[in-house]
Amino acid sequence: KLASMKASLDNACPRTLGLAHLAARAGKAALAEDRHAEIDRENRSLVEKMTRIANSGTGTGDRRSCQGGAISDQFIFRSTLQCKPGVRLSANQTPIIDSHNYHPRKSLNRDKRVKELQRIMHENQALLNRIKASEPVY
Repeated sequence: KLASMKASLDNACPRTLGLAHLAARAGKAALAEDRHAEIDRENRSLVEKMTRIANSGTGTGDRRSCQGGAISDQFIFRSTLQCKPGVRLSANQTPIIDSHNYHPRKSLNRDKRVKELQRIMHENQALLNRIKASEPVY
């Protein structure tokens, strides 16, 4: 009975595979073409801006950055060397103020804490001496 049964699964190639208009994917190609055109347009715009900057940057006047600091000829863009006085970059590259006057914190009850620590140390030493002087009991 099993030998005479037919397969119920269709392993044939789908009919839509042979349709050329479905294989072309014209919409996807159009989107890719539009994206490439936009990228080309942005690249042309950037090249024009860079050319304009290179040609107009020959003046010798005092130039200032958008944040008020003078721009040196060596560093066209604002760099870490051009931070305002009293500001530096931390390890994670964030600006921090380093011109604060250093005032160490002074505790108002430091003397009392030192005296209490010395009292405790003397008590512990006396306890240790008593333990060492006592005879073991077995």
